[in-house]
Amino acid sequence: AMQTSMYDKFKVVAAVMENGTVGTQYYMDDVATNKTGTNWVPSKVYYWPGSNRQLRFLAWAPTDATFDAVPNTPNATTLKYTTPAEAKNQRDIVAAATGFISNPSNDATCTPVDLQFKHLCTAVIIKTGKQMTAGTINRVSLKGVKNSGTYNMENSTWTLTDSKADFTISPNQVTT
Repeated sequence: AMQTSMYDKFKVVAAVMENGTVGTQYYMDDVATNKTGTNWVPSKVYYWPGSNRQLRFLAWAPTDATFDAVPNTPNATTLKYTTPAEAKNQRDIVAAATGFISNPSNDATCTPVDLQFKHLCTAVIIKTGKQMTAGTINRVSLKGVKNSGTYNMENSTWTLTDSKADFTISPNQVTT
């Protein structure tokens, strides 16, 4: 079971390592859902694959975000993302990763794996001051913003591409 408070579900994969060698397929490739209000659980029960094996967990949300690429092999640790042009399609992207860890349970007790999600992208909020000249805010534009990159979940770093985009909203907000 895992914890986050932002989304009601997230994608989670786990790679298994035995004697320093990472397996060729995922031990877990699932979606965890908040069923209890405090813990997010995958669709089926997974048992730790032996005391001599370690697991590395990678998780990201939202599950319906339009990533350019997500980890698809046990050695992959990166998310690729391009910010959608339309503000309504832009999502708050979060991700979490562990190193390779040994079974955290005590005896036969099931212990949740703690995942610390980090915000990867954030929203820009435009606010007016308390005293505004009467009129209408027709549009707000941000120009030449880097909009694409690769996030390495293992070391929490972005590598941005040279791709840039302009983002505009047209609120037609009346001010007084």
